[in-house]
Amino acid sequence: MQLSKDFWLFEWQCRDGTHVPPRLVPTVQRHVHGQIQPLRDFLGRPLKVTCGYRSPEYNEELRRRAIAAGRKPGAAKESQHMLGTAVDIRARGMDVLELRDVVYRLIRDGKIMDGGVGWYPPTATRFGWVHIDIGRVGRRWKG
Repeated sequence: MQLSKDFWLFEWQCRDGTHVPPRLVPTVQRHVHGQIQPLRDFLGRPLKVTCGYRSPEYNEELRRRAIAAGRKPGAAKESQHMLGTAVDIRARGMDVLELRDVVYRLIRDGKIMDGGVGWYPPTATRFGWVHIDIGRVGRRWKG
């Protein structure tokens, strides 16, 4: 199913293979039209969805793995990903800070919906990404 001119529902599928539940598809569409597609249009370059929807089981698995490895769980217990309101993205040719700053600017200028914005810098074992969601307005964090 095509969500917008540049995004398809399969891009939001959980990494465990779970499809976005039909009841959440309208929420995902609202998120795409309110944040993701306008960001893509502004940048004029593709966005890579690294994490869209998360099944509750997969979200809990991510939490367990982090705790077992002695890390702070990156997956919130009540993650916006489980509601279809969040996405983790990267943009080709941009580092995480550049992408985050564009998101901040577009929110400030009223070009995309406000919500949560988190940024996760790259490490030796992972690519960096920016998390944006249409949950509670004004949340900002570094993961």
